[in-house]
Amino acid sequence: MQEQSQISEPTKECYSCGRQMSADAKTCPACGRRQYRICYCGNEIPVDAAECPHCGADWSDSRRVKRRKSRSGKVNSAVLLRSAGIGAVIALVIAGLLNVVISYFATIGAQGDALPDGFLGLLDMAWMGLRRIGAAWWQAAAARRGSILAFVICVAVGAGIGAAASLAKVGVLKLRRQRKKGSSRRRSSRSR
Repeated sequence: MQEQSQISEPTKECYSCGRQMSADAKTCPACGRRQYRICYCGNEIPVDAAECPHCGADWSDSRRVKRRKSRSGKVNSAVLLRSAGIGAVIALVIAGLLNVVISYFATIGAQGDALPDGFLGLLDMAWMGLRRIGAAWWQAAAARRGSILAFVICVAVGAGIGAAASLAKVGVLKLRRQRKKGSSRRRSSRSR
């Protein structure tokens, strides 16, 4: 009886969360992800299989197969340091740009007066500058309603065209008419 308890059941690792489970499990008990896919031939194969054992279909370009190949439990310190350095540089650039923008709007809000010393006073003055710019734009827009309406219509039409092109590229929207099956044969026979 001790021999039966020592024989362990074969296990596999979940492709998504990495938990161990029985080899014949259809879904992961921890994250609930399916552990199989339906191949082109109709058979179930493991979700991280690079090739179907039944028909030989190539699944190596699948995201799940690539994820399994690239996942590693080890932390590469050089990559970690490089990522931290890039993040620090980006944060410094953003902070510098924000400082320039806030100072610019605070100067407009101050209208020649001295800028306040504290950061909150500078923010308050920048808000005042933004309100003054907004009021000036509103007055200019009221004087040119017709040209602004034309501008808004052009922007809306351009955005619609861009969105339609994007949806067509993804395949959600089909812009081209499909030919009837017999039309290409008739053309080729006429040209001969």
